[in-house]
Amino acid sequence: PHSSLHTRSPVAKAQQQQHLQQQQQQQCTLGSVTQRVSISNPVAAVAAGLNGHSSSGAPVHHQHSSGSGAGLHLHHHHHPTHSRAADKQRQARLMLIRRLATWVALGVVGLVVLSSMVPAAELEGVSPTDVLLDLGPYFFNPSIVRHRGVYLSTARTAHMKRIDRTNWWFNEAYICMSTSSTFKSVSCRKFDPWQGRFQECLWGNERKVADVDTQGVEDPKLFMWPGKGVYAVFGRKPEALGASPYCKDPIFVQFVVQVVAEEPGGEWSIPRPTELKPGIFAEQLYSRDPKKHQEPIKEKNWMPFVWQEQLMMVHSVFPHRVFRVNSSGIAVQQFVTSSSDWFAPFKDEHIHGGPPLILVPGAASNTGHSYYMGIFHFFQTFGEGSNKVKAYHHYAYRVEAAPPFRVCGVSSEIQLVTRKRNADKQASGWTHQRIWKDTSQTAYISGLFLDGDIVHLSYGSSDIDARLLSMSIVDVEALFAGSSWDCSGAQVLDNGTGEPLPQALQSLLASGNAEEQTLHSVSSRSGSLGSGVPRRTEYHHMHHRHRRSHHRDHKNLRRLAGPL
Repeated sequence: PHSSLHTRSPVAKAQQQQHLQQQQQQQCTLGSVTQRVSISNPVAAVAAGLNGHSSSGAPVHHQHSSGSGAGLHLHHHHHPTHSRAADKQRQARLMLIRRLATWVALGVVGLVVLSSMVPAAELEGVSPTDVLLDLGPYFFNPSIVRHRGVYLSTARTAHMKRIDRTNWWFNEAYICMSTSSTFKSVSCRKFDPWQGRFQECLWGNERKVADVDTQGVEDPKLFMWPGKGVYAVFGRKPEALGASPYCKDPIFVQFVVQVVAEEPGGEWSIPRPTELKPGIFAEQLYSRDPKKHQEPIKEKNWMPFVWQEQLMMVHSVFPHRVFRVNSSGIAVQQFVTSSSDWFAPFKDEHIHGGPPLILVPGAASNTGHSYYMGIFHFFQTFGEGSNKVKAYHHYAYRVEAAPPFRVCGVSSEIQLVTRKRNADKQASGWTHQRIWKDTSQTAYISGLFLDGDIVHLSYGSSDIDARLLSMSIVDVEALFAGSSWDCSGAQVLDNGTGEPLPQALQSLLASGNAEEQTLHSVSSRSGSLGSGVPRRTEYHHMHHRHRRSHHRDHKNLRRLAGPL
C-alpha cells in the first residue's frame, strides 16, 4: 500500500490534501459551535448533543454522520489514530456540556421554587410594590399583620339591596391567614365575634323610616400588642336594647376584641367584643346645637396603638385627640393637641382617621427619633345623583412617641390604585360589584404594619379589590421630604385630663426618657419589632391541618367565626 500511495498521480494527492483540510475545518467548526451553545444556552447545548443541531438550527456534524464526502471516510481510513483521538475529544466535550446543562437546569428550577416560597415584599427589597390580594371574591379593605411568622388579614364584603323604602348595606367580615404577605395561598373564615347572637338596632325612628341602613361588621382592623397578641377594632351599629328597636346617638360605634391571645387570662383578655366609649369626654364631643346639626352621630376610625402597656386610641386627627382606654373600653384620659401649621393645606377638608398606628424606631428613621406613624384621609365629591363620585386622598403623619402625642410632620399624598372609571368602561376594567354607588375612585387604607424594615399598607380599591402597598422605611420617609421633624408648632389643648397615669409612667415622663423607654418596652416584649418571634406555633399546626382538611381551623379563629 505504501508504494501505491507514493505512486499516485499529482491530482490524487491534491484531492487527498483538500479532503484533509475540509475535515480539519469541520472539527474546528464543531468545537466553536458546541462552545457557543454551552455558554449561551445550556439546554440547547444538550439538544445539540442529542439531535445534531446547534441553538441556531445549524447542523452539528458528528463522527458517525452520514456525510456525502468521500474524503471523510478516506481520512478515517488513512489516519485511524488521529480519528479516535478526535472522537474521544468530541465525546468528552459533549458529556461535559450535558452535565453542565443538567446542573444549570436544576439551579433554575430551585430558584423558581424558592422565589415562590418567599413573600414578594421580601424579594423586592426596598422597591415599593403594589399587588392585588386574592383573598376572596369582592373582598376589600384588608388589614394585614404578621404574628410569629404567619400573616393574618381581615377583609370585608358588601352589597346593597332595597327593601321597602330603605337602601340596605349588607356587610360581611372575614379573617384570613397565609405564610406569605401576598396571600398566594390563603385560608379564610367569616369574622363574627358574636357568632350570630347580636341584634342590631335600626336607623330612623318611629315617625320616619331611614332612607339608608346598614347591617353587619364593617372594616375590622388588626393591630399587634407585643406580649399579649393580636387585636381587632371594627365598627357596627349598637345592640338593640330596651323597648324601642331604633338606635340612639351614637348610631354607629367602635368595638375592640382579642383575636389571638399570647397569654391566658389577664386584664386585657377580651374574648368578646367590647364597645369603645368616650366616657367622661362624651359631653364635650357630643354637645352641639340640635338646630344646626341634624345628622346623627357615628363613631368611626378609632386608631389604636400601644404606649407603655397602655391602650391608646386616636379619636380624631385634627385636632389630634388621643384617648387612654381601660380594659372595659372606656376612655379614662385624653391628650389633645392642635397642629395648625401641618394641617393648613387641608383646612377646607373634613379629615378622617384610618388604620392603627405603628411605631417606627429611631435607629431606622432619618429623623433620629422614635415616633408613631398614622394615616389620615379625606374625600372630595364630584357630580350629582347617579354620577356622584368620591375621590379619596391619603397622607401619612408622624406623632411623637410620648404624651401629649403632638403631630410632628405630614407626608405628601400616598398614591393608590383604583379602578378609575373613564369614558370606556370596558377598557378601564371597571365593574360595579353589588353596590349601586359609583365607587370607581374609592380607596381606603385599612391596614398598617411594620414587618421588619418593610411597611405594609393594605387597602381597599374601588370597594372591589384588596391590595397591598409594601414600602421600605426609607421609601416611606421619602414621602416626608421637605418636612423636617418639628413638634414645636403644636398647641397643647389638653395635657392629660381624667384618670392620672400610673405613678411609674408619671416618673418616666418627668425624666424625659419616655421616647427611648417606649422603644425598649416594645422590643423586649416582642423579640423583634413588627415581625414577632419566628418559631413554630399553633398557626403552623393550623396550616398543616388546613392542608388535610379545609373544614378545620385554629380554635381562636373558630371562636371568632360565624356559621359558614
